[in-house]
Amino acid sequence: MAKVPGRVWMSVAVCLIVAVPIGVVLAPGLTGAAAPGTGPGATGASSSVAATLKLGSAEGSHGGSPFFAVVLTDDATPVKSLVALGAYLNSTPFRWIRFGGVGAAYDPTISTNYVPPPSGNGTYVAVHGQLWDLTWFRSWCYSQTPHCSWLGYLPGEENNTPAAVHTAEWYHNVLHFVPTYWEFGNEPNAWTHYGKNVSTWSTADKRAPTGLDYATMVHNYIAAVHAVFPGDRFLGIEAACACNSALVTDTARVDGAYLSAMAYHSYPTQTGSTTTLSKFYGLLASTANLTHTVAQFRGNVASGCRTCRSLPVELGEYQAGPFYAFSPLSATYAGAPFIVGSVIEAIGVNVSQFTVFNSNSLFDLSTDRPTYEGLAFQRILDNLTMGADTSIMVKAPATMGLWALLTTNGTHRSLLLVNTNTATALSLSIPSTVFATGGAGSYWQWTPTSATPTTGSTSSLPSSYTVSAQGILLLTV
Repeated sequence: MAKVPGRVWMSVAVCLIVAVPIGVVLAPGLTGAAAPGTGPGATGASSSVAATLKLGSAEGSHGGSPFFAVVLTDDATPVKSLVALGAYLNSTPFRWIRFGGVGAAYDPTISTNYVPPPSGNGTYVAVHGQLWDLTWFRSWCYSQTPHCSWLGYLPGEENNTPAAVHTAEWYHNVLHFVPTYWEFGNEPNAWTHYGKNVSTWSTADKRAPTGLDYATMVHNYIAAVHAVFPGDRFLGIEAACACNSALVTDTARVDGAYLSAMAYHSYPTQTGSTTTLSKFYGLLASTANLTHTVAQFRGNVASGCRTCRSLPVELGEYQAGPFYAFSPLSATYAGAPFIVGSVIEAIGVNVSQFTVFNSNSLFDLSTDRPTYEGLAFQRILDNLTMGADTSIMVKAPATMGLWALLTTNGTHRSLLLVNTNTATALSLSIPSTVFATGGAGSYWQWTPTSATPTTGSTSSLPSSYTVSAQGILLLTV
C-alpha cells in the first residue's frame, strides 16, 4: 500500500503537440469522436513556458491485476448495440465490469424488476422481462483472454439472507456464470426500503440502515453464501462517497477480515466547475480530488479495523460531478485531459481499481462511436505500461495543473503527461535520468484542435516536445 500522498504537485496526463520526427511511421486512424475539434480551448495556447521533469517517489504497482473498470450500461439495450459496445471495450484497457446504477430492485432469477408506479406514488410495480442481457455479457466476457472480471449484486436492501443465498445459487447452478466479487446492493446511504421484501416496496418507505445494520447484514450474507460456495469473494461496500463514515467504519470493523476490498464513489464538483473550464480542470487539485477523498476513505476504514490498513480500496464509480448532473464539459474534448489526469492521480494514491461511470460516457450507443473520454481510454490509456509507478514532478515557472507519471514493467516503460492549463503551452525537455529518449520508441499525443490522438513510432525518440494547452502525451519504450 502506497503512502497517502499530500503533495502539491501531482501526476497528470499531458496532450503534447510534438514535431513528428524523421522516420516516424504513423498508425492508421480509427473512428473518431462524433464532433472533432470542438472542445473548449480549441484555439490553442496563447503563451508557452520552459518545463522539465524530475523523478519523484515510488507510488506502488498496478501490474499484477486489471486496474481499469467500467459500470456497464446494459439495461434494456438491444443486442446489436451491445455487440458494438463490446467491440469498443475490446479496444480499451477495461477488464473489470461492474453492474451498478439501475437494477437494485431487479431479480435476475425470475427476470423481474420492481419500479415505482406510473403515478409516482404507491407500491412498486413488477415489470417482467430481462433487464440485463447476461447471456450476451457472459459470451463477451468469455471471449476475452483471460476472461473479464466482474461484480454482481446480492439483494442487499432487502436484508434477506435466504434471498442472497438463492441468488448466489442461481448464478452458480443455473446461469453458470459467477461474479469475481459479490457486492451488497449499491450506496446503502440512499436506501429507503431496508428490510422489506422487494414485492412490498413503496414510494412512502423511509427505512434506512444504520452503519451497524448494514455491517451485520453483510456479515450474515458472507457467512451463508460462503457455507455453500467457499470460493466466493466479497466487496464490502459501494459507498456513495468517502464521507459515509459510519457505514464504512462499521463495515470495516465487523467484516474487514472477510472482504477482498472496499469501494467508494467520487463525483468531484465545485462552484463553477460545470461551466468554467479552468474550474473544471481545477477539480484535480481541489479538496474534492482523489488525493483527499482516498485519504478520507482509508481513514474511515482504519478507524474501524486497525488490521485492515492494507485492505484494497477501489474507486467504484468516478466522473466529473455532480452525480446525475455530470459536468457537460466532460462530454467535450476537455473530458479527455480531465479523465487521464484523474487516472494519474488515482494511480498516485494507489487505489486498486479505477471505475468509470458509466459506459454511456465512453461510447455513444446511438452513433456507435466513442466519446472524447472513450477515445482517451482507447487510444492513450490502452497503450500505457502497467507496472511499478513513480511520481514525476513537472517543473515550470509559475505554472500549475501539470501532472505526470512514470510506469515500469521489466524493460517496458511509459511516461504519461497532462497539461490542464487552458492558455499555456510547455516547451518540455525530458532528462535522460527520468526517461530514456534517443532510442526506439512510440508516442501518442492529443491536442484540442485534433479529432483524435496522433500516434507514431521512431528509431530515435526526441527528448524535447511542445505540449499544448490541454495537451496529452504518452511515450513508451
